[in-house]
Amino acid sequence: MARLKLISITCKDEQDWLGSDEPFLTLGNKVIWQAHGVDAGEALCMEGLAEVSFFATTKVVLYESDHDLEEGEDLSKHDKIGEWTISEQLIGKGEQNLDFVGNGAHYLLKFFVFP
Repeated sequence: MARLKLISITCKDEQDWLGSDEPFLTLGNKVIWQAHGVDAGEALCMEGLAEVSFFATTKVVLYESDHDLEEGEDLSKHDKIGEWTISEQLIGKGEQNLDFVGNGAHYLLKFFVFP
């Protein structure tokens, strides 16, 4: 078993042409983080989030919300920026970075994987 600790996410380029982004992250189809009013160049601290345990691998997906999220809704109705699979093979490898690039947006996620 491994534990995922999110550190920060930086908006390199926002998805919305007019106004700010409302990004959210899912882990295993569960929303674990969301923000409102994010603009290009903004870095958001995620260190206050609880660590998430997973076996072998877990899929992390970043979306940009087109409307307020509702419990149990179909997340495919939002703009998918990108997805990655995080493996327990990253345990002990130090701080890691993932680039989410898609739908005109670019975000950089920093994280650690612990035993």
